[in-house]
Amino acid sequence: MYLEPNQILQGTFSLIFVVVAIIIAILIIRRYFQYKSPEHLYVGLAWIGLAGPWFADAVVLPSILIGNILNPALTAGNYIPITLVVSLITTYYAPIAIMFWLLAFTKLLRLENRKLVVVIFGAVFIIFEILMIIFPFIDFNYYIGTYNGPFDYDWGLITTIFYLSAIFTALISGLLFAYRAYKAESPESNLRGKFLIISFISFAIASIIPYVWTDISGLVISRIILVFVVIMFYFGLNMPKFVKDLILK
Repeated sequence: MYLEPNQILQGTFSLIFVVVAIIIAILIIRRYFQYKSPEHLYVGLAWIGLAGPWFADAVVLPSILIGNILNPALTAGNYIPITLVVSLITTYYAPIAIMFWLLAFTKLLRLENRKLVVVIFGAVFIIFEILMIIFPFIDFNYYIGTYNGPFDYDWGLITTIFYLSAIFTALISGLLFAYRAYKAESPESNLRGKFLIISFISFAIASIIPYVWTDISGLVISRIILVFVVIMFYFGLNMPKFVKDLILK
């Protein structure tokens, strides 16, 4: 299959973002095994889910490159199932990821009504999962998405609503936690808060860009911002010593 320059760019930057996100998630989850902190486990698993919309491009690019070596006769149509399957897996995992996110941040925020929040969102996500099972049999393209090629697809009504809701949920909960850290008297906590604020705002911007700026420039810029996002997030949650020494000393 011949890859156009814009497809290479789209796939490459998606792959870079996904790889960085997975590495950061592993580093965060490692803290769970070091300190027996469930919050780190939840956040690490949540990050993998939040990166879900970009997994399809990240997986299909190396698949095409390998396919071109093994069987150059393969066409774009042969790779659509890969994009479709990866998209569906990450979409079904997304509600679970957001639940992990809420479990972590409602505990970190010490919300008095934490259980109520978790129950309400849990019920909403269960409904979403049920709709995701039912609606593909009604009108797959309209509700789930239209797949015209390995790099040419559009989210449907249900998936778009959910992903926009997930972005909003992550932004609000993340900023509440970041602001609490920012207002702390400790210089280190204050710095963590700044990194987290930058991270969550940038994540919202980068996630929304593809919905309003649909050409290749918007796609590439959004993915570059996302790489920056996961690095800032890691600095805010688990600040490396070299960053602390560089800025605070």
